[in-house]
Amino acid sequence: YDQATEVFRDTGCCESNSAIETLKHKSDVLFQQGSLASAMTVLQEAWQNCHKNQLDCTPLGADVLRRTGNIYRFRDEDEQALAALFRALELYEVAGMEQTRDAAETLRLIAHVRFQQGEYSAALARYESAAAT
Repeated sequence: YDQATEVFRDTGCCESNSAIETLKHKSDVLFQQGSLASAMTVLQEAWQNCHKNQLDCTPLGADVLRRTGNIYRFRDEDEQALAALFRALELYEVAGMEQTRDAAETLRLIAHVRFQQGEYSAALARYESAAAT
């Protein structure tokens, strides 16, 4: 956590979008370091910033939810992962972004969770949707 904090300590983010983007990138560093708990804490802070600045129903909020869902997936917390991922997908669709790389990645993550749960037909359908995006 300290190394990730050091990397992003002096960014000088003033605007909410920049602060949220910085937190997302910080969570990525922590995730890559294998510090899932710290990455989740940072994403929760990002989500609180989204909510505080009324950005929780935007593609930025969707991206925070997608990343949160991915961490839940790695922690084998399937129900929480699916809840976050499906909400992210809804937000991408509302924003007209269902044909974007982020939406496709969300579909892929949903498919992966379904596959882990042994729901192979549901997983295949999601993988096919992601590939079509």
